[in-house]
Amino acid sequence: MNRQRLSILIVDNNAASGIALRRIVSELGHEPMIATTAAGAVALASLRRYDVLLCSLPLADGSGYALLRQIAAMYPIKAIALTVAEEGTDVRAACRDAGFSDVVQKSMPVDTLRPMVDRLSYGQSNPATAPDPSAFFSI
Repeated sequence: MNRQRLSILIVDNNAASGIALRRIVSELGHEPMIATTAAGAVALASLRRYDVLLCSLPLADGSGYALLRQIAAMYPIKAIALTVAEEGTDVRAACRDAGFSDVVQKSMPVDTLRPMVDRLSYGQSNPATAPDPSAFFSI
């Protein structure tokens, strides 16, 4: 099965983190776009469909949870939550309930994010062909 090139909306109120994530996503062969606010992300998401939302949970003008709900109301989207530190079971459960497929620390090496994005780029129809992300901080 061929890997799909994904359009990934990165939302992080820290511009430096967003730029670093954009570089990583590009190196993984996907198409990144950055927003630094929830309002900016909604504006971008209303102009075109994104395959994946890669989003910080706390945002200056809202939360990643609310942002995912708002974009998912426009169209189906897969999502990965970004956290500053390893979160407890309650945060992972809240992320899962909100629709995030994975939770990853911002300071992660690229090899941590790669299998999460690859799993989404191969699609849910044949997950056996995608790398197994179970060794990483996932829901």
